[in-house]
Amino acid sequence: MLIFPLMKPTHNERDAGFTRLDLLALIFIAGFLILLATPVLGNNENKSRAAICASNLKRLTTAWTLYADDNGGRLVMNLNGGLAAGGNGAGQFAPWASGWLDWGTAPDNTNTLFLTSDKFARLARYDASDAKIYKCPEDSFLSKSQNAKGWLGRVRSYSMDALVGGGNIQSGPFDPTTYKQAKLLSDLTIPGPRETSLFLEEHPDSVNDPSFVPPFSGQWEDLPASFHQGSSTVSFTDGHIEVHSWRGSARNVPVTFSPGFLVGNKTNDPDIHWVSYHSSRVSEKSY
Repeated sequence: MLIFPLMKPTHNERDAGFTRLDLLALIFIAGFLILLATPVLGNNENKSRAAICASNLKRLTTAWTLYADDNGGRLVMNLNGGLAAGGNGAGQFAPWASGWLDWGTAPDNTNTLFLTSDKFARLARYDASDAKIYKCPEDSFLSKSQNAKGWLGRVRSYSMDALVGGGNIQSGPFDPTTYKQAKLLSDLTIPGPRETSLFLEEHPDSVNDPSFVPPFSGQWEDLPASFHQGSSTVSFTDGHIEVHSWRGSARNVPVTFSPGFLVGNKTNDPDIHWVSYHSSRVSEKSY
């Protein structure tokens, strides 16, 4: 397991002239250091792509932290379902990102404005509006119709844990006896900031809206990816990054280029437990 800590400026440093440009420079430096520090994960090409992915999540997580810092601890909005499609909820809800991905040829699949425009993506101003950091370099999957259009790839590989941030998760698959929606930094109590997942790589058949719904009733609602030799890069609300190796139903699930995924209902599955445990909860109970 790889863990990368976040160096976060204090209020005193920022008040003393620690500018946004300084912060962005530090983020780029942190990404470069991750490239140097990532241990062996297969061959050199695989290592390089895994390091880029970790750097991407470091920058997104830093942007998320800066947003909360600038907004009195209030977490950026995170939309689930149709409100994310076509930027439908952007004006009212100001989400972290917008758009709906699928295997068709709808514009959302390639529209980087849903990631880089402040109108549709409230983290854009904190991550230099850089569309590249939303995409894992291992995620090159395209359907036949998308390849026929000459696309190089869809725009996003990462989703944000649906329980982190204000939004509409409670109208979707949501278990209030297990999970708690965290709208403020102070709401991150169980399992605590260091253990609460933030950004995850999502399986290409599963990724659609920018929100990752944790396991519900002992089965997957959204499925993590395993782009890095059976592992996935995950960021946490305290700012650190881990490369987590899946050991159960999330490991190396084939891409079928069809909506959803075929993993079925799982009992005592270590991967469902890991994702459920690392989501915001009301008690020590998890799936």
